[in-house]
Amino acid sequence: HLLALQAKLNAYFRFIESGQILKSYPEAHGRTVTIDIVGKHALPLSAEQFLLKATEAAKQLNVTISSRHIPGGHE
Repeated sequence: HLLALQAKLNAYFRFIESGQILKSYPEAHGRTVTIDIVGKHALPLSAEQFLLKATEAAKQLNVTISSRHIPGGHE
């Protein structure tokens, strides 16, 4: 799952970095984008460590990353 999460975040970063986000969502101009990761289970330590690194990279794009879990399902 960690590789899938990495691929997904990289796709989001490319979407933002390319400027495509502003074409699709012009109201995002000048705003901070938040990527909210919601899972069924708490993140394992390896995923938490990965997200710390991803959060640092995201700052360069004016993006924040948050994560949470909802036991038993998604919101």
